Order: sequence, then structure tokens, then C-alpha cells
Amino acid sequence: MAIVDMSRFSLMAFDADREELLKQLQAFQDVHFLDLRDEGLSEGVAMIDQDVRVDRIQEDLTQLDWMLKLLQASDTRPTGLSGMRQGLPTYSFDEMRQKAEEIDFKKDYYELREIQSKLDGFAQARNDKQAQIALLKPWESLPFYPAQVDSLKQVRVQYGSVLRRFVDSFKEDFAELELSDYQVVAELGGQYYLVILGHHDETEELQDVLRRNGVSPITLDVKQPVVDEIAQLHQEISQIEEESRDWQAKLPEYAPRMSDYELVHEAKSNELLKLGATRNFLKTDRLTLIQGFIPTKLEAEFTQKLDQELGDDYYVEMVPADRDDPAVPILLKNNPFVESFSSITSMYALPKYNEVDPTPFFAPFYWMFFGMMGADVGYGLLIMLVTGIALKAFNLKPSLRQFVRFFFFLSFSMVLWGLIYGSFFGDLIALPSLIDTNQDFMLMLVVSMALGLVHLFFGLALKAYVLIRDGKPMDAIYDVLSWYLALGGGILWLVSGIAKLPPVWTTVGKVAMIIGMVMILVFAGRDSKSFVGRLVGGLYELYGISSYVGDFVSYSRLMALGLAGGFIGVALNMIVKMLFGGGIIGIVFGVVVFAGFHAFNIFLSGLGAYVHTSRLTYVEFFGKFYEGGGKAFRRFRSTPKYIEIKEK
Repeated sequence: MAIVDMSRFSLMAFDADREELLKQLQAFQDVHFLDLRDEGLSEGVAMIDQDVRVDRIQEDLTQLDWMLKLLQASDTRPTGLSGMRQGLPTYSFDEMRQKAEEIDFKKDYYELREIQSKLDGFAQARNDKQAQIALLKPWESLPFYPAQVDSLKQVRVQYGSVLRRFVDSFKEDFAELELSDYQVVAELGGQYYLVILGHHDETEELQDVLRRNGVSPITLDVKQPVVDEIAQLHQEISQIEEESRDWQAKLPEYAPRMSDYELVHEAKSNELLKLGATRNFLKTDRLTLIQGFIPTKLEAEFTQKLDQELGDDYYVEMVPADRDDPAVPILLKNNPFVESFSSITSMYALPKYNEVDPTPFFAPFYWMFFGMMGADVGYGLLIMLVTGIALKAFNLKPSLRQFVRFFFFLSFSMVLWGLIYGSFFGDLIALPSLIDTNQDFMLMLVVSMALGLVHLFFGLALKAYVLIRDGKPMDAIYDVLSWYLALGGGILWLVSGIAKLPPVWTTVGKVAMIIGMVMILVFAGRDSKSFVGRLVGGLYELYGISSYVGDFVSYSRLMALGLAGGFIGVALNMIVKMLFGGGIIGIVFGVVVFAGFHAFNIFLSGLGAYVHTSRLTYVEFFGKFYEGGGKAFRRFRSTPKYIEIKEK
């Protein structure tokens, strides 16, 4: 249960074997390549150019993405709970590649492109017709149509619109014209639509009036009454929509083949990853040079793969990874319980190769603290039931399964602490309790602080372990034992005074605290070469006692959130009891309030416990020994999106 041991390999193979070699390594999958482009190039050694097939595969993936998005609305495969129950189709890696090679998606792609082109054309035509209708709408009441008046000799008929704020000035100016006239046909959206009858003898004066008042000219190119023109346009739109529906109906014919498109997408994604990996390698005239890491326990299988593909035509050297090499990728391996908490580690930072995996160490504390803050038997049982059914009945993706299993394990802690506090949906059922949350506030605070002390001291113990493991036992004494003496002695001194213990305990605590503080003062700044630097460093470190006080206070949230969730549950039950006294309607509302608000309280309690337990882990616990900053091990596979790949 820790960081997986890694071996670093250097591989040389003939350039002609590179394609098949990468295919075998991708089937092997547990290989992490190093990027050699940053290495200094020797004479005769060069980088490998991007494979010409990369652009074509990227284009294929773009086309497949477009096809899947287009057909999404026609997909009849089960979704939601039924889809989760059925799960994704499962293939071995070789099965996926073989089946994908048999599928020709290009023919369907070009047919779908033709359908989409038709649909786009119909949509554009419909929009154009609707725009024409919008243009003609204000002219529905026009008593004639333009073609009827185009041949007038003395009068020119014009059409235009003017903003409402210019209407009055337009009327005043137009009144000065003696031979011309106008008529307001409609008023829509702050615009006045006008038919203007302009006499040829007043052409210049009329144009000046129109220009001064911002009249916008409108062209009406219709050969029939506007009402009839609009009706004809509506009829043409109906015909377009009917044709569009006919073409749209062709899309569901391709939906049953979406699984094939998804399979090809997965295969193409892996092919792209395989071709892109060559950019990490170097080459000579005939050889390909590859370096990377594999899990140490897979060395024999790795060599066997090379033998199968290359025979004797390769050279490989494998050595245990240097523990202080920052390039070593991190792969964590733990039991199912601990693995469920690995996302908490990943959100903070993966450990470096020379650190310890903190997950097995914080997981029990996380489990306990979460239960304390969400303590309720009913809430825990409900979460246990829901997550248990999900794990048993549904074929979940690995990441989602791990997330659900995480809360499944945490539900047991909620039940345990719910029994300790005697809480079942608040006070819905009276349970015997070890701690009375209505009275034993001080006991709850003491328990919270005591668990916090264990948590902090365990973090310091891990720091001592790492220092001793790395051959620095004196650093463990200077940096850990000193804090044990200072903090432990101070606590013993304080407790012995409060609890009226024999004076010897007070003396022991005081002496231990003083020894610890002197050690911190003397040795904390030991890396400084000057006496003043050592003294200042020691004083600064000694000031860190105040941060430990803050850390201790932080654990009071274990009590606070546990009480908050319980009291909210009790208050909800009081409201429900009052509603139940209101007859049938009150009972109905009471049931709704009980179910809805308790569900909300479960969410709040779970969210609060998740956030605050993570905070205690990251700040109070990790801050004592853990730095992080490791790089994740990148398997030579793309993360599957549409299928599941059988593990070896």
C-alpha cells in the first residue's frame, strides 16, 4: 500500500521496427515515456518529425465528433439509471483495434454531410422567407401593390419608414410641398411606414424633405397584393419545412451505428496517442532511442513483449528509478478502502517519489472525522443504501465507481457516530447515546481536541519516519522530538493544573516543555552559519507554537458541524410534528417537508463534512510532513470515453 516502485529503461531498436514496437507497447500500456527533446543532442542523433498521419487522424476524430453530436438527438440507447445499469460496452484492447479496422465510417460521414447540407439549405431558405414576411408585414393594408403604380407618368410612388421622433418635423416640412402627398400605412416598433406620392415637378424638394427627416427608403418588389404575397411565402415555408422533415427523418437511420462510430473514435484516439509519442524519442540513421519508466514488478512482462516483437534485434537497460529523481512518475496502489480516498490526495498533489503516499495514513482519520461531522444513523443508513445499490446494480465507470465507493465507506462512520450521539434523522427515534449532544458539550469538545492532537502528532511521527528512512535521525530529534516535548509537555502542564493532578505531573510537563522549547530555539536555525542567524531562526520556529494553537482550535469544527446537523434535524422534526397536527393537508405537507428538508440537510452535512475534513487533512495533517509535487504516471493509452477496456 504505497507508491509503486518504478524502473527506468533505455531502449534501442531498429527504426524499421518502431511501428510494431509501439503497437506492442500500447497493448502493454504500463509504460511512461520520457521526453528526450530537452536532452542535448549528440552528433548523429536527431529528433523524430511528426508523423504525416497525425493530421489525417485528427481530421477523422473531428469528423467522428461531428457525427456523434449530430446524431445525439436520435440516439435511442438507454440513458440515466437504465444506461448506468447497462454500462458501456467492454472490449479488450486488441478487440477494439480489430473491430475498428472493419468499420468504414467515411461513407456514412459523407452521407450525413449531404443531409446536413440539405438541412442547412432549408434552414437558410426558411429564414430568408421569414425575413421577407417581416419586411412585408407593415404593408399588409396597402390598397395597391407596387407593380400597379410603376407606370404612372406624373407621380413617382416611394416607400419608406421614419422614426416616431421625426414624424412631427416630417409633417411640417411635407406640408410645404403643394403637389406631393403621403399616407401612413402602419406604425410598428417606433417606426412609421409611409407611402409617398411624389410629383415629378417637386422631385428635388421632396428628396430634401425625406433626407432632412431621416426617412429610410424601402424597396417592395412584389407582383401581387402584399397580403397574397405573405400568404404565398407562408405556403412556401410550409413546403420547405415538409422537405426538411423528410431529410431530418433520415438521421435516425444512422443512430444504430453510433456504437461503431464511438468504437472507431476510441481506436483513433489511441492511434493518435501512439503516433504522437514518437515526438518524445530520438533517432539515428537506423535506430530509435526510447527512455521511460515501467512498474518494477512488470519488468519481466515488458521484456517478454520486446522479445515477442523484436526477437534479438534490440537493446534494453533497466535500473531501479533514482528515489530523488523528480522525473519519476507516480503510480499509487492501495487496497479498495484506501484507494477510495486517493482523489483527496490527487486534489492536493501527488507525492514525490522520495516521499510516502499519505493516503493510507490519512484515510482512517478522514473516515472518522467525516462521521463525526455528519453523525446521524438515519442519514448514514440512507447513504449506505443508495451507494450500495449503485455499486451492486449499476455498471459504473471506474472514476464514478471510486467516488460512490468513497461515500459508501464514509456512511459507516456516519452510522457509528450517529449511534454514539444517539441521532436518527435528528430525534425522530430516541436512541441510547454515549454522548448527549444536548448536554455534553464540553465532553464533545475534549474528544474533538484529543482526536486532533492524535492527528497532529501522527503527522509529526510520519515526518520523523521519513527523516529516519532517509538517514537523518538527528534531524528527527531536532525537528520532531523537540515539538513532541514542547507541545506534549505544555499540554500535560495545562491539564495537570485543570484536573488537579499530583504536582509531579505539573513538574514533568513544565520540564518537558522547557526542554522542547530550548531544543527548538537552539537547533531550528542550525543551517545558518552565523550565531545570530541561528538565534533568529530558532525564535521564528518557536513562534510557530501559535500556529499549533490555531491547529488545535480548528478541530473544534468536529464538534460544531456534528451539533449543527443534528440540531437542524431536530428543528425540522418539530416543524413536521406541528404540520401533522393540521389534518390530512398538514400530514401531506409534513411528509413533503420531512423528505425534502432532511434530504437537503443530508446534502449540507455531507458537503460540510467533505470540505472541512479535507481542510483538516490538507492544512493540519499534510502541513506537518507532506510536500507533494509528483507527476502522474501516464499510461500509454487514451482515457476511454465511450467504452470500457478490459484490464489485463
